[in-house]
Amino acid sequence: MCAAHTSLSLSACLLPFRLAPLTRLALAGAADCHPYTDVHALERQVRAVQAALPAGHAIIVSTKSGMKRISDESNGWRPGSTAPGSVRKAIVEAQQALCARGAPLFLWSLHHADGYSKPGALEAALEEAKACVAEGLLRHIGLCNATQSLLERALAVTPILCVQNEYSLYCREAEQVRPPTAAASSKKGVLRLCAARGVTFVAHSPLGGLKARRGERSLAREYPKLASLAAKHGVSPQAACLAALLHRGRTLGASIIVIPGARTAVHAADSCAAAALQLSDAEVDDVMGPVVR
Repeated sequence: MCAAHTSLSLSACLLPFRLAPLTRLALAGAADCHPYTDVHALERQVRAVQAALPAGHAIIVSTKSGMKRISDESNGWRPGSTAPGSVRKAIVEAQQALCARGAPLFLWSLHHADGYSKPGALEAALEEAKACVAEGLLRHIGLCNATQSLLERALAVTPILCVQNEYSLYCREAEQVRPPTAAASSKKGVLRLCAARGVTFVAHSPLGGLKARRGERSLAREYPKLASLAAKHGVSPQAACLAALLHRGRTLGASIIVIPGARTAVHAADSCAAAALQLSDAEVDDVMGPVVR
């Protein structure tokens, strides 16, 4: 699965099962893609990935809109327009550029849905996306960085395929039980709500995000039990971390996908090792602590 980003990125997504085709693709070097580019450059990248795929395989393209990355180097975002016309424009442009022979875009997600405090803004954006589904431009709708309340509001408008929120050993609020006193902006419990409502949970920044990329975080150094688990199974700490997150999500009853960065073929291939790694409850609990019911 390759994810496009409408202010835009192309990266490998690790599904919760074996990904031999993606491994071969990564080793071929086709997963080396530059993130946060424009739609035309992304179109060329998608075509390159498609050309490198083994016969009988295809990629899935998804886009986001609603926020814009300030720059490739920045971790900051700026609001983009989410008026119905802007939502339609983003979906149509992505579908025309990235989907072969007029096929519908597989997934469009509303980025930084937690910014929709203005009454009716979330609903209006989703109604327009829903219309695009009815017209055959789009197959599924998702949310990014949503709270429990925003997910419930979205589900009242349209089916939601997935929610993409941060989830890692450094950020565990998605799996926590949301207390009644939690702030409105809190994303606690979203993984649990996704499990209850049949929505796939997509974990972004599962290896620590930008701070890990900058060397400010180290899974091996900060989580020695994870490092020991990785050594036991002959994989990297990163692969063991992804496997642990997938296991914990399934333990909570969720359909879960993790999307580690795949800026190089080596990283993509290493991440794929997690899909084949089967951990026990005891192993995951030793690293992450027991599940709170």
